[in-house]
Amino acid sequence: MNLHSPGWLKRYINFRRENPLLIWMESPHLKERYERRFFSSDYSLLDRRLYQTTRENGVLFGCHLLNSDLINNHQELKTLSPEDRITFINLETLFECLMREIFLLVPHLKEYDTYLARVLIRIIQFYLGTEIKTNLFSYSCEKLLADSAFINLMSRFEERFSKRITITKKFNIVTSLQNSFIFLEVYGLVRWNRLFHQQSLPPIHFLQRIETLHLTLQKQLALILAGLIWLSHEESQHRQSLSVDSSKSAGNALRIFPKKMKMLERYIANSRLPKNEKKSLKRVVRSPVTIETIEILKTDEVINKFLLEQAILLSLMDGEIKPAYVNYIHELGTRLTVGEKELQASLSSVAEFFHQNEERFDFLRENIGFSYLRMRIQSQIALVVNKNLDRIMKEIKRTGQLYSLLVKSSVDELTEEEKRFIRQQLLSIAKTIPALAIFCLPAGGMVLAILVKVLPFNILPNSFAE
Repeated sequence: MNLHSPGWLKRYINFRRENPLLIWMESPHLKERYERRFFSSDYSLLDRRLYQTTRENGVLFGCHLLNSDLINNHQELKTLSPEDRITFINLETLFECLMREIFLLVPHLKEYDTYLARVLIRIIQFYLGTEIKTNLFSYSCEKLLADSAFINLMSRFEERFSKRITITKKFNIVTSLQNSFIFLEVYGLVRWNRLFHQQSLPPIHFLQRIETLHLTLQKQLALILAGLIWLSHEESQHRQSLSVDSSKSAGNALRIFPKKMKMLERYIANSRLPKNEKKSLKRVVRSPVTIETIEILKTDEVINKFLLEQAILLSLMDGEIKPAYVNYIHELGTRLTVGEKELQASLSSVAEFFHQNEERFDFLRENIGFSYLRMRIQSQIALVVNKNLDRIMKEIKRTGQLYSLLVKSSVDELTEEEKRFIRQQLLSIAKTIPALAIFCLPAGGMVLAILVKVLPFNILPNSFAE
């Protein structure tokens, strides 16, 4: 599938007409779960689902991952270039998240093709800030793709959308910041669509508001990164001053400081900030920056969480997480009005994502900081599991089939289906324990790894935790 020459959006739509989005298959279950909430305009569950989607595919962290099951089911995706892969994942995220919203908010459309057409229209409206003829809202995809005026709008969207994507062949901390801002557009898109549902008059140029938020958060993240760099530098100076022999590690850290500042300046230079703001920001970060001096923009729970988790990712750039870094993250969480449980969940979110995908990122393999973060989260999980082991065992025995399979695993090899069932059941049990639930992200790799070690069954770790 070619996603860089003209007409790539039409090719994507035709692909998704032939291969319905997975969210469509889940639609009956979704409707049953969410419909009560919508009558009170409570979107918190949908916001969490959006966050889950963007975390799983890496969009949240700026390192796009194509689901292996998707590749196995659609051979044509194997040949996607790195650039096309990023475009495909970004499109998938937009269409999946908006399809979920529209299916629940406009339940009368019935046919998948009609829903796909409605999602396409809304995305075009959002990115181009243009009105769409009323009659087009009743069109199927086939009819839309035959309308010359709409085809012209699709061409304009392709040009606009391509300019908003940062294409990088290799993932690193700085490029992840550039790529992660597509998350804001996904979140902005669904919020904008909710205004239509509420029968208010949404601003056609809503994307301009997203852009303003984008610029503000880019500036804040630059200052947060500067704060981490200066914190490391001042600590290295202090360590060196205490030693007559001058510690090697402190000396090395001081020599790395200029490289980190160049990395920060490169991030600022590649941001979308106006030239005068870039110059001003570069002057600011050349002097010591502390967490107390950073003006934090508090918007809503989703954006605050996004900002905090980007900061956690940035704290890994030094190769080690020092107590001062942990305090820095906690102080930022307090400034963002993020509670202790939510902060632990965010730390777990970052650690879990990279734990599951560690082999994809070269910079993590030798990163002491990431190893420390993972060990820190794992030790917390182990503490909770051991404290609640009796309760976990009672729940396992209550679920007869699960207990039987765990006993069977001690003597026989389990099938893939049986292993999958055990994983799902163990995670379900873990989610019933409040102190453990915050670590139970969709994959739950670290929770399962601890359960495998602690439970009195002969379960091979590579069968369940990898």
